Formats: sequence, structure tokens, C-alpha cells
Amino acid sequence: MTHVLVTGAAGHIGRHVVDDLPRHGYRVTATDRKPLGDPRPERGLTRDLRDRELVREALRGVEALVHLAAIPHPDPEDPAGRFTANCHTAYLALDEAGRAGVRRIMAASSIGALGLAWSAHPRSPGRVPVDESHATLAEDPYGLSKLVPEPVAEGTHRRWGTDTVCLRFPFTGTGARLTRQLAAVHAEPGRHASDLWGRPDTRDAAADVRAADAVTEDPRRRGFRGAPPPRKEHEMAQSPGTTRRTFLTRTAAGALGAGALATAGGRAAATAPDSPAARLAPSPDVHIFYYPWYGSPEVSGSWRHWPQGGLTPPDRIGSDFYPVAGAYDSGDRAVVDRHLGWLAQARTGVLVTSWWGRGGYEDQRVQPLLDAAAARGLEVAWHIEPYAGRTARSVVDDIGYLIQRYGGHPAFHRDAAHGSRGAYYVFESLRIADWTPLDQVADRAIVLAQTTDVSKVAHFGGMYTYDAIAAGDDPQWGGPAAYCRDHGMVWAPSIGPGYIDDRAVPGNTTPTLERADGATYDLEWNTALSQANGGPPTWVSITSFNEWHEGSQIEPATATPPTALSYRTYSGAYGRTGRAAETAYLDRTAYWVGRFEAAVRRR
Repeated sequence: MTHVLVTGAAGHIGRHVVDDLPRHGYRVTATDRKPLGDPRPERGLTRDLRDRELVREALRGVEALVHLAAIPHPDPEDPAGRFTANCHTAYLALDEAGRAGVRRIMAASSIGALGLAWSAHPRSPGRVPVDESHATLAEDPYGLSKLVPEPVAEGTHRRWGTDTVCLRFPFTGTGARLTRQLAAVHAEPGRHASDLWGRPDTRDAAADVRAADAVTEDPRRRGFRGAPPPRKEHEMAQSPGTTRRTFLTRTAAGALGAGALATAGGRAAATAPDSPAARLAPSPDVHIFYYPWYGSPEVSGSWRHWPQGGLTPPDRIGSDFYPVAGAYDSGDRAVVDRHLGWLAQARTGVLVTSWWGRGGYEDQRVQPLLDAAAARGLEVAWHIEPYAGRTARSVVDDIGYLIQRYGGHPAFHRDAAHGSRGAYYVFESLRIADWTPLDQVADRAIVLAQTTDVSKVAHFGGMYTYDAIAAGDDPQWGGPAAYCRDHGMVWAPSIGPGYIDDRAVPGNTTPTLERADGATYDLEWNTALSQANGGPPTWVSITSFNEWHEGSQIEPATATPPTALSYRTYSGAYGRTGRAAETAYLDRTAYWVGRFEAAVRRR
């Protein structure tokens, strides 16, 4: 049962949210500057959200935040005070929620963020229908104060990996309040064009909050949103049998025309192809190696992988870094959800999951991984490891098994540019000399060999390298890149931020590749994209998201690790320090994904 903090709980929408959530099985802590006098929340706190310590207290034990606290109208006497108050409370509430590990946030924005309703000059939308990709025209203090929570929410998602959604609420009401407003809009629609005639029932607004990604246990959409989801159509108070859609159709059609009805009727139009949301979508051509092999006593009955190097978790683990998520279990759905959020933040569209055979530990974790990936708009491909008894024939059978068992899932990766075939990376493919059986699956599988030796790739559909150390030492990829291009194969060179396995493999002689505060990662991205190395490649593969033993991970590493061992941190990466550095490699990956996409467009 999700525990939700509702701020602004005594406000018009807040009262209905506090009524709605417990009736649908949620635990609620409610806070407002005014006394609540409401017995339904488990905790009712009278708080001013501009006090950071009080915000922290309110967030104690909370899994989701519904931030509604704000002054909901302009103040001509003190516009600067109104702006400051709304922005201050939004930043503190969302930032502290992210720091506290709150998994989901819904923050209330407003139709005022568009800048039409309270502008000093008459303004009209730049186009219709109006959706979340429409540019804001806000210049008034109130409209700007309602716009600010949106980039704050987006920043919270980038910084802390928290799922965030913003809903731009119009005027809401119930009973006589709503009846009066609807009658006024009906009588003089021209006067109300600046707020796009939005007059939903406040009960609909409360249902939208519950339906938003911030609160639901199985969210349909993740990440930052600037527009509301489809609304339910409660009947309007003033006219039995008249829905919100039919009422607004009458009033809106004469002013904006039929093109406005997608928004006026309550259904947000699809994001425009050139919108920020579309530009920041994960790339299906950036793949990242993912390891679902970790275990803990609480979830799987014992520690798995973390003790590598003869260490004793949770404070002493086989890694030179320590995860923000702690010594986690790969079967913990909350951990998997968080991982997929970070992958979406990094814009890596395909995770390549380590797979050690049918029925194995990693195979048992595929289904929740697919489910979590689908919720984020990500996909899953396969890293077929050198399990005992692996042969070319067994790999062909494995591909058939993976397609039969998981191929119907929406997150099962198929590359549209290559005949909608799945991707199967074969680690240490050179252990097997004859791969002729792969011809049997060539019509439905792109099987990649781990090598740059073009004499070793007969029957394969592509090549990758995996080794981040080699990528940092002038790898001379022009030859294999050209070979793949000339033979219709996929070229997917592998890059990474660094390599160190000293703690996991004591006494080893493997070279260490220092991160150099991010310079190594930048160098390897540049190498992969360089025309001299045959760039840009078909795909880029990243080593890795979470191979903690080898120190190649971009998963956030904590800035405050346990003191039982001397752990490294990401402090200094790209000029960041402390907690801000924890997600530095996620954000840098997103930057390079954009560079990769631009290079492909120029090709």
C-alpha cells in the first residue's frame, strides 16, 4: 500500500485528493499551512513548506509525493511575494523528496503556465490543439511561478532518478461553484478564451492525481509530463445528461474551431515530433550491458556477487565503488524500477541483459525486467554468456527459447531498421570456432560476435568489442567498421567510463583504466563517433550500467559510501561534487546520445 504525502491538503483540489486516495487503498500524510480538521489522513501536519527541516519531517516514510501547495491566484499587491512563495515551496518539496528516495512525484502546475490567462497583453495560442509541447508565453509573475515547478520536476528526475509528472490544472470546481463558472463560460465564451475554457469537476482532478504516474503502483507512463492525461467525463451540475465534453464542444467550437477540441474535450494531443519530450526519448541505437545477477538474503535468501573477493556485504562489497541503491537484489522490483528510470535518464534505449542459460538466476529475472522496461519505453536485448556446455547449436536453441518465451512482450527488442530482428550479443564468441548453425536464425536474429577480427565473424550478423580498456587506447576500428558496412552487418563498438577490478579480484594483473573525472568516457565516445574509426557506428554499446566488480558502471555511485572500506566516488566528474556527482555519468551519457544522433543525421 503506497504511502503518499499530500501538500496543500486543505486547498480546493487537496481536499478532494485526501478524500480520494484512502478510498482507493492509499495511506496518506497530509500537510497544509492551515489546520486540516480532517480525520482521514494517517498524519495531519500544519506546516509551512518553506522550512526545509519541516519538509523532511513530513516526508518521513513516504513513497510518493503529491505537491499541491501553492497560492492559486495572482496577487496584484505583492506579485514578487507570490512568485517567491510558489517557487520556493516547489523547489524545497521536490528536492527533499528526491533526496529522501521518494519514488514518484506529482507536482501541480497550472494552465497559467501557458501565459495566456494573466498576461498584461491579449495573447492567443500559437497553434491548436494546445498540448504540452506548446511554447510557454508566460511573462506575468503568477504564470511564471506556475511554470517553475515543471523544470524543477524535470531536474528532480534527472538528479535523483525520481519519477515525476506535472499536471497543468485549469479552474476546477464542484456543485454551485462549478455551475456558476460553466454558466459564465457558456454565456460569454470570448471572455474565457485565455484559459481555454477548462472547467473540470474537482473530483476529476483528484482522479487525475491518482491516475498520474507519481502515485500508481503500475504506471502507464513515466518521466516528466507537462500536460494532463485524459479526463473522466463526469456529468456537469447545470444540465443533466450534459458531459464536460459536450458542454465544451458548444462553447469552444465557435472560437477556436474543431482543431481545439482535442484539448478542450480533455484529451491531450500527442507530443509533436520536434517537441522536447520527443527529442529526449531514449535511443534504440544505444545499447548498454546490464547485470541482473546480484542477490541479498532479504529477497533471494543469500548474498550473490557482492561478496566477490572474499568480502562480507552489505558494507564490504567486491567493488571499488558503492551503489547509491546499496548492496541490492536484482529481484527487487523497486530496485529494477529505479534502474530503468536511470537508464531512461541516460537515454539508453536498449539494455542488454546478461543471460547464463535457461532457468538460471538471471533468466528468472527477465520477466520483471521486461515489465519495468515497457513502463519506461525501453527494450531488452540479450548478452549470451559462456555458460557450461555452450555450443553454437545450443546458442541457436537459446535464441529460439528466448523468442518463444519472451518474444511477445512489448519490451522485447526488435530492430526496425534491420528487419525487426532481435539482438543477441555473444560474449567470448572466439571460444567456438564454427558458428555455422547461426544461419538457421539469421532471418529473426542479429547475432553479434565479440571481436574485431573480420576472419572470425562468418555466420554472424554483427560485431561488438565489450572491452572498455581497448576502446581507450587508439583501437583502430576503421577496418571492422568498413567490413560491417560492406557486408550488411551491424557494427556496435563498446565504450565505457573506466575499469578497475582490484577489490573484486585481489592480486590480479588486469590494467586499470582511470575515469579521469569523465575524460576517459568522453574520449571513448569520440573514438566511436570518429569518421577515422568508421563512425558513426550502427549502434553504440556501453560497458556497462552495473558491472560493479569491474568498475565500468554508470549506475550512480554514492558520494557517502560506508566507511568499512575505502571506496571511490564520482566526485569531480564533469565538474560535479558530492551528491550532484552521483548521476554525472547518466547525464553525460544522455549528452553523448544526442551527439550520436546528430552524427547519424549528418551521415
